[in-house]
Amino acid sequence: MSLITALQNLVNTIAVSFDVLKQGSVNINQCQRCNHTCLDTIKYFNTILQDPQTTVQVRRSIQAHIANLNWYAVQFLRLGVVVGGDPNPRRIKCQDLENAFTNNIKTGCIINLTHTDPSAFFEDSRGIVIEKVDTMLREVAGLKVSVEWFCKFKN
Repeated sequence: MSLITALQNLVNTIAVSFDVLKQGSVNINQCQRCNHTCLDTIKYFNTILQDPQTTVQVRRSIQAHIANLNWYAVQFLRLGVVVGGDPNPRRIKCQDLENAFTNNIKTGCIINLTHTDPSAFFEDSRGIVIEKVDTMLREVAGLKVSVEWFCKFKN
């Protein structure tokens, strides 16, 4: 089994846990444990990113998995919260990620929290992307922006 497949299986296990918990009644302790599992897995994945022997293909796969794990971590916490009248619910979250490379490349992700429509997600995340790019342009003379789209929208 390749490293990429093993890492995918780990993320799939967390996804299955989320789907199972979502179907039944959950308590806050279960949700917090699952959230901590996601965060611990992200830390583990970040150690793989820092390894100079890790290939570019594996690094890209890990970055996608980290974005998914960040989403699951937030969702596990939301499962344990009683739904109430939050007047300003967050629909997206911006997260800086560990640098997968040893140069000036900055890595981050925008995590979808509630959208079921990709165009609404893009519209909401537009301002965050522009703000991040603007901030970087103030720090460096030149900038190249690369975007990768990893998604799974569910109703």
